[in-house]
Amino acid sequence: IWSKATQKPSYNLWKRLLSLEAKAVARGQGNNRLSVLIGDSISQWYPSDRLPQGQLWLNQGISGDNTRGILSRLSAFAQTRPDTIYVMAGINDLKQGASDREVLNNLRQIMRKLRQAHPQAQIIVQSILPTDGNWVANARIWRLNEQLAAMTDREGVNFLNLHPYFANSAGKMRSELTTDGLHLNPNGYATWQWALGQVDDWLIASGRVQRV
Repeated sequence: IWSKATQKPSYNLWKRLLSLEAKAVARGQGNNRLSVLIGDSISQWYPSDRLPQGQLWLNQGISGDNTRGILSRLSAFAQTRPDTIYVMAGINDLKQGASDREVLNNLRQIMRKLRQAHPQAQIIVQSILPTDGNWVANARIWRLNEQLAAMTDREGVNFLNLHPYFANSAGKMRSELTTDGLHLNPNGYATWQWALGQVDDWLIASGRVQRV
């Protein structure tokens, strides 16, 4: 049905679709490891064949979403049993005029809700990526990531700082990793894939998750 759609799905339709996918995964997960991606278009368009193998993945990214929207739809996958939850959000908030305080407060609530709903999961908050455009000052993104790193430590969740892998010497998104200065091209997703692979190896080596 979706492959034959003639119009771009609305935000509410995407929410419904992702909720149905989450319910299907909850019913069929069995003893398989499960990781969840939650975020905006950068997460939504992550190529499924680049995700670390040996586990199930549930992609809960929606193009254009912000931290407030993500906070409101965490219950969609509340019945799943993820080992790891990867969160990336904030850039759309900044583009839409939100304050740093608002972004951080929403991310804090996201962390707390995820910890409450999935106490067995490793929650990994990823840094906001740099941009190569006039949407948001990269110095602001860098400062916000510093505050986000400190917050994850206080909240008892993990922080994955992707920023150094994507930023050039000027602090902008590396041109070879992006399609438009904001979204990622295949090289960008390959870079992210490498980072996720490192995290997965670390989680297994440290005994925080079990290989199945």
